[in-house]
Amino acid sequence: MNTVSIIVPIYNSEKYLPQCIESILNQTYKNFELILVNDGSTDNSLSICESYAQKDEKIEILNLQHNGVSNARNNGISKAKGEFICFVDSDDKIEKDFLLVLTNLQNKYNSDIAEVDFKYLNDNSKKNTDNKEEVFNSFQMMNRLYSTNGIRTVMIPNKLYKASLFENILFDLEHEHEDEFIIHKLIFSAKNNIAVSNLKLYVYRIHKKSRQRTFNTRKLDVLQVFDEREKYFKEKEELVEKNKIAKLDMILFLYSVCKLNKKKKEQIYLKNIFEKEYETFNLNINLKRKIKYSLFEKLPNLVSNIITVSYTHLTLPTIA
Repeated sequence: MNTVSIIVPIYNSEKYLPQCIESILNQTYKNFELILVNDGSTDNSLSICESYAQKDEKIEILNLQHNGVSNARNNGISKAKGEFICFVDSDDKIEKDFLLVLTNLQNKYNSDIAEVDFKYLNDNSKKNTDNKEEVFNSFQMMNRLYSTNGIRTVMIPNKLYKASLFENILFDLEHEHEDEFIIHKLIFSAKNNIAVSNLKLYVYRIHKKSRQRTFNTRKLDVLQVFDEREKYFKEKEELVEKNKIAKLDMILFLYSVCKLNKKKKEQIYLKNIFEKEYETFNLNINLKRKIKYSLFEKLPNLVSNIITVSYTHLTLPTIA
């Protein structure tokens, strides 16, 4: 029975932290340690951690000065004793069979990475009880990251990782979008396959203070992710093409967010990047996307309005 190290980075999460910790302690799979990494919280988060640690020897607390989620996760990794590692954000929670399904996937397919699906907290859709399992190699898994509309949510916490993957890979301290900057490195470092279940067992919370709802200009550096990924794809032509398309779609998406928040300087910056990228763009794309790109060159604000309407369900972030 493999030991799992669960790492929870925490910053001013007193409102939701008890629910998060309870969901972890209530797992049906019991062979785990819980590493609570307090990232310099100024509310009662540390006291909450200490209260739970006094009652359960599974819990270890790391108390750090505030330096961001990537640093908190990296410190948690350095203390982890388990053969496998997973991450849970402090304002989220996990279903009781989260670890059980992930460890069963890993054992069944000898996977370096196992994944379950996620859902939003107030998702009232019918619960999926039919477990569909799939197995991918690194190339196939990266292919899944590029959805048909070019924008797909990348998550680190809904997965179980072999601890050895982090021997030479850590979270990026310099950029926003830490999940985007590390996921391709982990996938391509997986020597064995990657197993995926469609069961929605990670519960993601969107609320006013959620990191996903705030957006500052530093987050435009997500575009660097696409450039970095090309180094990993090398001769994988299909991935290179999808990566280029995804970058253009991300530029359009970011432009719409900037327009929504009246950030004209950033709009000009993104328009210039788009024109530079599209000028050398010679890939075969479908007619709908070709029209969208061509229109954006001439009428960027019109395309931006359409994109904003299309993604209202994502709750567009505001730029600080």
